[in-house]
Amino acid sequence: MNAFGSFPERRRKDHESARAPDLEETKAEMIGAPGTTGAFQRSASLKENLDVACELLRLQVQRIDEEGNQFAQRLKDTVATIADYYAKEDLARACVYTCVLAEKRLVMKLAVQVRLALEKIVSFLSVVSELGEVGDSLATSLEVLREVRNMTKCVLPTVETALSSIENLLYQTNAQAHESGLKVNTQSASQRAMEIIEGAAQQAETEVKERFPTQLPSGDRNPP
Repeated sequence: MNAFGSFPERRRKDHESARAPDLEETKAEMIGAPGTTGAFQRSASLKENLDVACELLRLQVQRIDEEGNQFAQRLKDTVATIADYYAKEDLARACVYTCVLAEKRLVMKLAVQVRLALEKIVSFLSVVSELGEVGDSLATSLEVLREVRNMTKCVLPTVETALSSIENLLYQTNAQAHESGLKVNTQSASQRAMEIIEGAAQQAETEVKERFPTQLPSGDRNPP
């Protein structure tokens, strides 16, 4: 039995049929380069590249929100199913669906954590005003983006594809910054990135618990 229901399978099918066309459209529109095939034009300024990255990240946050809303409904349906089996005293099936619920909650927490981390990256890149700040923000953003992209591979493949494109964009922007003589404290960036990932995980745990309490309607069973 697939503990995630139709969620991962449907995501894989979407991944095969959809390659995030909004990415190229948005890049071409914001950079002003019809037919652009790379992540951005070499002539584009650092600020322009960062603006493009922020917009593309916001699109992914919106996509995750939409996916999350649909998945939240499936979580509620699973809870209702468990309650129904307990009411019928069918403890075997109730136990099975309790395990399903636990795994679905993990997927939901992962999606929320990714969304929160992406929002933090957008916040970093949106307030950049000086070249030195660009370097620290870029290095931190790349570390965070690499981690969250890996998190999305199994359950949100279309998002993972989009994040890969954005990561390439930021890597090239980072290269431009280095060519400008920028010096980056990579150790500090790694530490900040870890703090962001851990903070997003804690916040996601709280958010999912508030929306979907671990106490089941039966009153005597708790999912892991």
